[in-house]
Amino acid sequence: MKDLGHEARPFYIFHPALLALVMAATLLRLALSLYFPRVLKMDESAYLLLGHNLLAGNGYTYTGFPELHFPPLHPLFLGLLSFVTTDLEMAGNLENAIFGGLLLLPVFSIALRIYGLQTAWLTIILLVLFPPLTAGVLYWGSMSEAPFLFLLFLAFALFLTALDSERRWMFPVAGGVLGLAYLTREEAIAFFGALLIFALFWLWTDGKHLSRRVWHALGLFALSFLLVVAPYLWYLHFHTGQWMISGKLRISWNAGSTDKGKNGGRIYEGLDSSGVEINWLSKERFQGNLLSDVIAHPSDLVNRVFRHAGSLKENLFSRTNFWWGLLPLVILGLFKQSWSRQRLRYEAFLLTIIAVLLVAFLPFGFVVRYFAPAFPILLMWTARGALELGRWLQETVIVAGGVSFSNRYVQAGLGWFPAGIAVVALCLTIPVTAERAISGTPFGDKEAGRWLKTHIPDDGKVMAQDVAVAIYSGRGWVPSPNTDWIRFKEYAMTHGARYLVVSDYLLEEYRPELASVVRNGAPELELIFTFEDTHLPQKITTFIYRLVKPHE
Repeated sequence: MKDLGHEARPFYIFHPALLALVMAATLLRLALSLYFPRVLKMDESAYLLLGHNLLAGNGYTYTGFPELHFPPLHPLFLGLLSFVTTDLEMAGNLENAIFGGLLLLPVFSIALRIYGLQTAWLTIILLVLFPPLTAGVLYWGSMSEAPFLFLLFLAFALFLTALDSERRWMFPVAGGVLGLAYLTREEAIAFFGALLIFALFWLWTDGKHLSRRVWHALGLFALSFLLVVAPYLWYLHFHTGQWMISGKLRISWNAGSTDKGKNGGRIYEGLDSSGVEINWLSKERFQGNLLSDVIAHPSDLVNRVFRHAGSLKENLFSRTNFWWGLLPLVILGLFKQSWSRQRLRYEAFLLTIIAVLLVAFLPFGFVVRYFAPAFPILLMWTARGALELGRWLQETVIVAGGVSFSNRYVQAGLGWFPAGIAVVALCLTIPVTAERAISGTPFGDKEAGRWLKTHIPDDGKVMAQDVAVAIYSGRGWVPSPNTDWIRFKEYAMTHGARYLVVSDYLLEEYRPELASVVRNGAPELELIFTFEDTHLPQKITTFIYRLVKPHE
């Protein structure tokens, strides 16, 4: 199964070539983020403003309320890097590049332990170039994937090493690192229970008695995880009065039951029952018990999974994500050789990670970035399959062609030929991935923010759907509610908004009330700037209005 045995691991995990690949991955990601046009959007905007406010002493908030949706580690990284870059967008680019490069280290460690040296090297070469994590991630609207994946796979590598090499001191370290992954993105908690269950499966298949020392080691794993996450859990309890693992779990569940665009927008941005605050910031978003609802309506859970599984198949295995053309290599890597008991445990470890993603996230809907932890594992299987295909090619030439290799370089070239094709395919897909993402990304908020920065007073508050406008303009932000025009005006007045930024992108379909006002005009709106996105398949216009009273 392996290309090289255990004895090589301590040497190769810090091999200069591996460190050179880490540096290459870092520089490639940084270069792509600077070469391709980017715009802040969605969660990334909130993370950046949280980091800025946290380090500036303004508290952990980007809305004026204590932040209860996003955990603090990713914003903390961004805030620290913004002191170096003096630019929030550049801070996000730099963090993505650094942690994207560091991700190679734990992935190499796992691949080396399971499959051996050649597969480990090819895995991280593919990971250096993998388009979703080099170009696609720039447009996912989060940029938290790189630090999250690094910490998550570092925890996986430590946990697997602790089990396989019986290094029990690594269990609490793995638990602490997994806790840091949770403080980056809360979904890491789904892997906590899964790893404990897998550890019992590993020990059971090993035929060893579960001694007190084993239970102590697993207990230390759980204890270290809980010690790291406990302050944040207490923070959520302090501000909500409830014990919860995530402040956005309930509202995300509600949004997952609908069409993400039309009805999902109303769930997040619609006004609560009081009509005073949007649902995303309302205390009402914490009402109800999600677990009780799932138990009471199991058919709803099943329907969600089946509905979103179709999106998973259509969108995950696409040219710009994990290209379906690589799937034969995945199958070959998994099943070319029979599985020994040890191989069974190794593959079960990787399949456990995939299973957690399916169980934990499909009920909420399909978003590519939620399934990003599957990519390094798929690349391990791809690398293994490419090398198996190369060995088949070598043997076929020898047997069918009656050729014996006198030149070892020619023999190695044949063995690595399929791997080379896979590498070239990924290289060619990077610009395709970026171009497709750019062609679906409006840049109006960026241009509007830059215009506002030089044309309105410093204390002017801007109402916009995305907080990115506030970052680019350096002005205060007021959320744009998804409601009728009368309550829209009241919300703007109550929150002191003096300017409105709105784009006509899907406005008619998702926010028809506001679309009607933009189309027909209103006494309260004074148009002061427009920007047209001409790079998109259809023209999209961003409008900036001054909000005025009709008699002004």
